[in-house]
Parts: sequence; structure tokens; C-alpha cells
Amino acid sequence: MLNKITTFIPRFNKGFEAMGAVKRPKDTRNLGELVSTIQHFSSGVKEMPDIKKINPRHLGLFADTLELAQRHEMLNGNINFNAKFSNGKTILEQLLQKMAVASKNNHKGLDFASDVINNTDTIASKRFLAELSASDVLEKAETSGKFEAARALIPDIAKSTLKPPYFVNNSLDDFMLFIKILTSPNAKTDKVALLKNFADTVSKSFKTNKQIDVAKFVNSNAPLERTAENIKTLEQLAPIEKNLDVTDFVLNNVNLK
Repeated sequence: MLNKITTFIPRFNKGFEAMGAVKRPKDTRNLGELVSTIQHFSSGVKEMPDIKKINPRHLGLFADTLELAQRHEMLNGNINFNAKFSNGKTILEQLLQKMAVASKNNHKGLDFASDVINNTDTIASKRFLAELSASDVLEKAETSGKFEAARALIPDIAKSTLKPPYFVNNSLDDFMLFIKILTSPNAKTDKVALLKNFADTVSKSFKTNKQIDVAKFVNSNAPLERTAENIKTLEQLAPIEKNLDVTDFVLNNVNLK
């Protein structure tokens, strides 16, 4: 079935795509279409993983990655995926090899990568993929839980950080920093999983914009149960504690009865 010949189906528009958060339609390509698309876009890749050994659930990501690597964005921020690392591998080749390893031991990491592509424009997606190629986070099976916990946050992160045009602000850097914080070795998986509830509660409870110190929250060793209970009390405190440091409160308050 992997050798079945069919028409390749690209997923991204050939022209300029508006910058910022997006919501891509579900990838409905079947196995044969994905394989043909991968074969088409990988024709010039010297070190291409054997797609027959890739978990089929990730073939869509491989197809998307290969297609994105061939795009040339008409902006200063374009990333050349044929640029080489000191080991002689191109950005694309090194990324694909890391993805092949993750296809065996870190499915959640690749699911996370797919979610990023499905919720960001092509420029942001390429930046994310390029930085993955220089990191070992995908290959570490122990990061799987963090990736799974962070998936629900991707749409909100994209909407809150990606502010076009990227070449006149740091929003693309802000997006990547957010991703790195959530998947860093210091981040606690249970706190990453609790972050969306924390952010939603703050947004609902306070009329003024309250900033959450994300790094402080996800890196904290504060007991999870106590932190979760403190989050529940924010709505009651909002009318009387307008200057409340919400991050400090939910992590450190010990006065609940």
C-alpha cells in the first residue's frame, strides 16, 4: 500500500499567507495520498528516513514539514531549510531524523508539532520546526507528558503572542519563548496541565488584564492540590483584591480553610 501511486496533495497555499494565529482544516489525506505527497516533496532530500518505518499517525506531519521546507517566504524572516549544521546535515535532514526517532518513542511530541502547524501561519510554523531541528527535546521520551499537557494551550498561545507584522515586533520570539518554557526540563508536567484552567479563571474573574508569570508557575514545586484550590478562589477574591499578584497567590497562599 505504501507503494501505491496517486496524486500528491499539498496542504498550504502557494502564495503569501497572512501572519498570526490560524485554524487549519483537518488533514483528510489518506495513506496513499500522504505517501505520494512525501515522495514528491522529498525528491531532493539526501538523508530521508524510511517512511515505511514511520508510524502512520505521523505521516501528515512529515508531509507538512517537507512542504513547508520548500516554501520561500517573501520576508526577511524566511528560513532556508537547506542551510547546514556543522555536522553537514541540513536543517531539514536533521529535523526529519529527529522526527523519525520521536515517531517511535515520543508520539505526543509529534502530535504537539502538528498542533502548532495547525494553529499558526507558515512563517511561525517554519520557525518552530527549525528550532526543533537544533534541539533534542523531541527525542526524549520523558518529555512526552509535557507535550501532551501543553497541547490544549497552543491555540491560546498563538492568539495571544503572534502579532503581525513579525519584522517590526518580537511576537514570533515571544511565541517561541512560550513554547520553550512549557517544554523545558524545569517545567512540571502537572503545572503545565493546570495552566489553561489557571489562565481561563484569571480571564473570567478579573476585569483588568492580569499577567501570569508562566515560567514561575510551571517551574514551581508548590503542591498541586493546594495550587488548584487557590485557583478556585480567584473569582471570589477578584472584587476585593484588585492588585493581587495572581501567580504568587495561587502558588503560595496557605490560608485556605
